Amino acid sequence: MKNILFVSMSAPPQKGAESIQVGRYLKYLANSFNIELITSNTPKHSWVREDDSISKDFSIQNRIELNIYKGRILNKIQSTYSKHTPDERFANYFKKALKKITYKPDFIYSRALPHSSTLLAKQFKEYFNIPWVMHLSDPWEDNSFDSECNKNKQIEKDCITLASIVTLTSDLAVEFYQKKYPDHNNKFILMPNVFDEEEIAKKHLKKNGQIKITHTGNFYGKRNPQIILSIINKLNKENKLQNVKFCFAGEMDEESALLFKKYDIPEVELLGGLSFKASMKLQQQSDILLIINKEAENPTDLTTLPSKLLDYCATGNTILAISPKGSSTEMLINQYGLGKCFNHNQPLEIEDYLLKLVSNFEIKTKFNKYKPPKKYEARYNAERLKKLFNQII
Repeated sequence: MKNILFVSMSAPPQKGAESIQVGRYLKYLANSFNIELITSNTPKHSWVREDDSISKDFSIQNRIELNIYKGRILNKIQSTYSKHTPDERFANYFKKALKKITYKPDFIYSRALPHSSTLLAKQFKEYFNIPWVMHLSDPWEDNSFDSECNKNKQIEKDCITLASIVTLTSDLAVEFYQKKYPDHNNKFILMPNVFDEEEIAKKHLKKNGQIKITHTGNFYGKRNPQIILSIINKLNKENKLQNVKFCFAGEMDEESALLFKKYDIPEVELLGGLSFKASMKLQQQSDILLIINKEAENPTDLTTLPSKLLDYCATGNTILAISPKGSSTEMLINQYGLGKCFNHNQPLEIEDYLLKLVSNFEIKTKFNKYKPPKKYEARYNAERLKKLFNQII
């Protein structure tokens, strides 16, 4: 079998969306390749702390953990005296990682944040001079969440030039990068975030008639619950949400926490950061699932397709999404009839749809019969990725 040097700062058992995606791909790649995984150690005090419920159903030849998380106090000291975050420090461990590699790789596959995994993988590409498949989970230079990324124009261009293939998570992302780098047009390929059919649990029957509306995932920065909380608050005051419970599971920054405190709605329950398994169970046991993306500031905000949306559609539950018009989220929901997507300037339309679901809830039965699209299934895409690997070797 061929040898893969798999570079990803995020990997099981770390908590987080990218770690889950890495685990799902590894599960179906491990039986076809010898895999040496380079990742980071798991912090004990952060949003990406260890989560034993994330699938580790794969066997790899070697796991190299780079000790970039030093503990809460030392990390704070490093952050004070260094401009580099733990994400950025990951790329500085090339020499230490190189010494721990046990065999010469045939090719490199990198995932997770560009300024961590990609920059480390670039050094291995230059050292070994072998094919490199670079996956961009998020926009890099054009990332509106992180202004520091906007300084990486030349580095992004260098990496795309060096990479044999660049995989992206949505059709819109592929189109964006093809236009941005016309000389490398053929390098860009869709390799989406995926769900795993083997993780889909059977429906749990609820013991009461209460309608459960759930959001799982983190709130931070401009991705916050302001719009949905204002709508819930208004409808609640009008006594239009009887027998309805809203559950929010995930981490949040201080600004979002203050929003929940400000509205203080009795029908809203905060569950905090759940394990992967508990989060999946909550999605299954809910009736309506919420997804909230931030408003679009630039074209790349439309390209992002949150991985939890694939987990949502795997449940067969109705999805209510708040996402910019023309976004990948809107396209997926409309294409497969998963529910409705509204933009942030449509609060009245969101209210009407929410009331329609609540007052005439038998509408949900047609969604429960829905089978998630094969295009986003883990096993299917892992097979596509295998073919891609074999083509470049």
